[in-house]
Amino acid sequence: MSHMRSENDEDIKASIDELIASSLPARPHISHLKVVFGKGEARARELLAYLAEKRRQGIDLTADQYPYEAGYTGIAILFPKWALPPTDYAKVVAERRQELRDYLVQRMTRRGGPEALLIGTKPYAGKTLAQAAGEAGLHYADFLIRIGPQSGSGAHFTQDKALQDVLLVDPHVAFSTDGGPGMRHPRATGTYAKLVEEYVVRDRKLTIEEMVRKGTGYPAHILRLGDRGTIRAGAKADLILFDPAKVKARSTYVDPFARAEGFDLVMVNGKPAYEGGARVGKSGRLLRAR
Repeated sequence: MSHMRSENDEDIKASIDELIASSLPARPHISHLKVVFGKGEARARELLAYLAEKRRQGIDLTADQYPYEAGYTGIAILFPKWALPPTDYAKVVAERRQELRDYLVQRMTRRGGPEALLIGTKPYAGKTLAQAAGEAGLHYADFLIRIGPQSGSGAHFTQDKALQDVLLVDPHVAFSTDGGPGMRHPRATGTYAKLVEEYVVRDRKLTIEEMVRKGTGYPAHILRLGDRGTIRAGAKADLILFDPAKVKARSTYVDPFARAEGFDLVMVNGKPAYEGGARVGKSGRLLRAR
């Protein structure tokens, strides 16, 4: 299971091939399937056909995905390597300012422009790069140069929703969060609620049964956890009680820690873990494939 070397549109197939080549004879799994800078449903279907051909060749290739079009990372990703630590940034600005400015303009143009970066950390939290630069009376490249690569982090909207949604509903793509406690991205606390709220209830792109399968039974199958992910005699009782119509994803890029609503009871190994929005127990354990 690997994040691939590149998720850029022009590199995605080569990255998949590299993942397969470096995985075999083990089973390759793509964490996580997305296409940066790619556009449109047709491009998504082309990529899914590419994955299907690999499976026809006998490669047990799987993937997972989360339902967000932005990644969250440091603003440093916008800067060239020669402007990052341990380089003396002040010296770079003094001696290569125009070169740095040209690089930042080219980089942000490729990444959708200054409106496609939502800053998530103070003092500019909740503002796009365009808004923050405008309030400072600067061109966005000059604003970036002033605040520097170590100034914070944000949500980078570099994925196309039409493309990603086709990938998301494919039966061979599992759901995941790629998140954890303390992560500054709404996917850590909102992924499954968003899938229920938007893809099942609002847009009806998935049935509730398929959403549950792609979030439980299918990941358990990929991980070879035979007693998890399905409700049946002999399986571990990992259960969630909820009314789909009441589920709400509350987390945002500015408030990524807001917990989802509508999951009334969570049971792990047959014992309550969360109830009424509060932790009531802890009965998890390390899982190993069999």
